Formats: sequence, C-alpha cells, structure tokens
Amino acid sequence: MAIVLSDQLQNIADQDVKFNSGVNTDGARVRIKYFSITLAAAAIADTVSLLKLPAGARILGGRAQTAATLGTGSTLAFGTGTALQDGAGGTLAAGPANLKAAAATTSAVNFELAATALLGSGALTTGRAETLVYATVAGGAATGELTGWVSYSQN
Repeated sequence: MAIVLSDQLQNIADQDVKFNSGVNTDGARVRIKYFSITLAAAAIADTVSLLKLPAGARILGGRAQTAATLGTGSTLAFGTGTALQDGAGGTLAAGPANLKAAAATTSAVNFELAATALLGSGALTTGRAETLVYATVAGGAATGELTGWVSYSQN
C-alpha cells in the first residue's frame, strides 16, 4: 500500500519548499472582511468597490446576498483588481468575474464567492499592495442592499 503525501508534506519530506514558499500553508490565521452597501440605481457597467484584502492573503471563500431583488434584469459579477496566484504557481487574471461570474439579482440571492479553484478559491493575492474586491453591475440598473463577506488566511 503506497503512502501519498500532500504538497505541503512532500515539501517537508524533500526539504525543498516549492509550494508558495510556505506562505499560508501552515499556521495561518483565518480572517473575515465584511461588506455592506445600499445601491441607488447603480448603472450597467458600474463598479462597486466592496473591500480590500491585504497582500499575501489566501482567499478561502465568501458570500454575497441581497434581501430582495436589485432590479429587473440586473446581474452582478465579482472580481479582483489584481491578478491572483493559484496553488500551482499559475495566475488567475484580474477581472470583473474572477471570483464569481455574472449572476441574476432579480430575486433575493445568496451567492458563493470563490467557489472553485478556477474562481479564486485557495488563490493568493499577489504583489505588495492590497487587492480590491469589487462587483460589476450588468443587465439592468441595481437598487437595494448588498451585503457579504470574504474569508482569507494570512501568516
């Protein structure tokens, strides 16, 4: 029976740290940043700045919710202002939908953010600057309250 090691344990066994140089892989603290905003007829293509994540934060996930519709035909997408580094050393490009593709807000919603590795789950913020998390309005004007949070770990 073979024993297979995780990337982190293999790094220790090999004494060759190749997986994110140990950043946020062991002993990191989990933190949550909340956001809340009341949109007042936010127009199509408007960018709504929600929160900033510190440099080197590993995105774990998040939620965004509304208590009621934000408007007929309205959608929101969630993204970051800077590129993210995935666990394999690849890059997730910055953009309006790299955490959540556009989804309808025509009724009360509860979206999962960074739900998969392709949507930023487990990705590291890059650079020495904070990373802006924002929503982009599409489909129709958005009016109403948007709340949520993003969890991340950081050494």
